[in-house]
Amino acid sequence: MNSKNPKRIFSILMITFFLLSMLAMPAMAAGEYTASRTLSDDEVCAGDTVRVTVVLTANQYLPAPAIEENIPSGWEVTEVSDTGTFKYETMEWVWSGSLKAGKNKTVIYDLTVPEDAEAGTYPISGVASAYGVDDVIIAGDNQITVIDVAAGFTSNVTSGDAPLTVKFTDTSTSAISWQWDFDGDGNVDSTEQNPEYTYTEAGVYTVALRVSDGDGSDTETKTDYITVSLDAGFSASVTSGTAPLTVTFTDTTNGAVSWEWDFDGDGDVDSTEQNPVHTYTSSGDYTVKLTAYGNGNSDSVTKSDYISVKSGSSSTTLEADFTANVTSGQAPLSVKFTDLSTASGTTITSWKWDFDNDGTIDSTERNPVYIYTENGTYTVKLVVSDGSDSTSLTETGYITVGAEGGGGDYDSYEATAVSLSATIIPAISIEVTPGALNFGTLSAGEQSSEHTLHIKNKGATDTKVTAQVTDVAKGLYEDGLALNSGTWDGYSNVVDSETTESVQVSLDVPDDFIGIGSMEGKLVFWAEVS
Repeated sequence: MNSKNPKRIFSILMITFFLLSMLAMPAMAAGEYTASRTLSDDEVCAGDTVRVTVVLTANQYLPAPAIEENIPSGWEVTEVSDTGTFKYETMEWVWSGSLKAGKNKTVIYDLTVPEDAEAGTYPISGVASAYGVDDVIIAGDNQITVIDVAAGFTSNVTSGDAPLTVKFTDTSTSAISWQWDFDGDGNVDSTEQNPEYTYTEAGVYTVALRVSDGDGSDTETKTDYITVSLDAGFSASVTSGTAPLTVTFTDTTNGAVSWEWDFDGDGDVDSTEQNPVHTYTSSGDYTVKLTAYGNGNSDSVTKSDYISVKSGSSSTTLEADFTANVTSGQAPLSVKFTDLSTASGTTITSWKWDFDNDGTIDSTERNPVYIYTENGTYTVKLVVSDGSDSTSLTETGYITVGAEGGGGDYDSYEATAVSLSATIIPAISIEVTPGALNFGTLSAGEQSSEHTLHIKNKGATDTKVTAQVTDVAKGLYEDGLALNSGTWDGYSNVVDSETTESVQVSLDVPDDFIGIGSMEGKLVFWAEVS
């Protein structure tokens, strides 16, 4: 980096917060309140972690609220989020301010089951309290069941075209036997621990795994877990000739269970057979469309002017023909095609070229130039017409585009492609949580409790982080906001890549502050390459 002209990349993350400030508040009678607990999972194995959320809601004014939890002995507690002061020894969360009617306080913590915990049901209890008000028992989820075996699995893919081969991986705990149902029909399809299964028909499939440890069992069911799609395709026995022209169409779709064919591009369904036969009795160029269906999925393929039929009774004749200046080479390969078609008793008036046999007209010039950008072997088709009749010529495997370094003899070497992928992360990317802070109810000269912010560096380089306050609260935050017990404008910290740093935030209301009511401001964190 040029020290005389440093290049800085800045990333801005904004946190909003507000203060409910009442300078003179009359005493109010204590009112009713409720508290409820929610568990992320009430059936786990030893060593698992459960997230616990406790919400205290005030129905009337509530001074100095608190929450106290009683958890099983030896279980580890990790505080996740709260707005009060946590006392680990007594499992209490307390708030120095008050709670207005209709407001709530939320505590979130993780509870980890010991690795040596025995199977059984473990109670969790607790009470909520407030100054001058009777305690209430925390309602909601109140027990966790520890089981010996728990089912779980993943797969390498969950969607793709038929036939789709899926590798399932067992992630169960303490299992010694496995029963897999790959298609939700209730039948056991495999008893291997990590099986592989091929879905041959399109559809959406539910997968279930039942495991056992010899004493108990558990089942993991993932509804609509595997989606198998269709890739419609077809070919024809002939694509040109004189009327009446009989053509046998062959479906090449994998996983289809029903079919709709439109042989002449009029939008009507002409056949629902898989491999139908159709006779063209009139001259013309016909577009063919196939729509394939499979268990809730569908896909269509359309080949424009795919069938060319000329009149058998006409005294005129058309014959399509062409050549190319090169038929092989390295990508990108530029090929000039030259029309050699002939007509007797009539004049050719149109040319339709399909350079890669995908059913799409790539050019209507008589002598076009086409550039092949990808390696492969290409079939070329030319349809010529005099306005009444048409005919075509299809040269299969006519153009061969080889890899870099090949010679003219394409039978003398073999090319293998290697897929490349990379994930690029930004040089600077920070994330700050939580995104809002509430300092509660304070008076002039009063200091709030500390709140914790977490700054995560998600970027590829070490990042220097500084702070800036924007204030719409009459200077409240510019004068009183503190970061790590210091002024906000003095805050500066280097956060290493892929690490998280904590910041303690508090608010000291100036003695002479005269504002009343809700006070809002914003704290902006700036990040630059360290």
